[in-house]
Amino acid sequence: MTVRLPKARVTLDIDHELLVWITTYAKEQGKSRNEVVGEAVERFRTAKEGRKMTTAERVAQMLGDDGTKFEAEDGRTLDELAEASEARIAKHETEELWRHLFPDGSAIVEQGGAWDIEGSEPFSWAGAE
Repeated sequence: MTVRLPKARVTLDIDHELLVWITTYAKEQGKSRNEVVGEAVERFRTAKEGRKMTTAERVAQMLGDDGTKFEAEDGRTLDELAEASEARIAKHETEELWRHLFPDGSAIVEQGGAWDIEGSEPFSWAGAE
């Protein structure tokens, strides 16, 4: 089980030009500025720690890390991105859940117009843990 700590408020001093870019990008993605900055810091941390992004993380990033967005900026859908990444698609035995399993062992789980990176168990959602 993943333990989630409470969020902390942080004040940043950034150039006005960068603030305008973050605001515009956030609106385009349907996200808050906080989400955009948090995601950027997380990607930086991942790169800095030398941890390679999983295929599921890269696909999620192409979809704007938005669990309800199924099309990337280049027009490719989740299914097309999964196919291009050589994912195997499986349906849950009893529920309307679909699992896009990538060759590196990472996966994206899809259900009812939403998706998430797979959690610690097959067909689970990381965001629900």
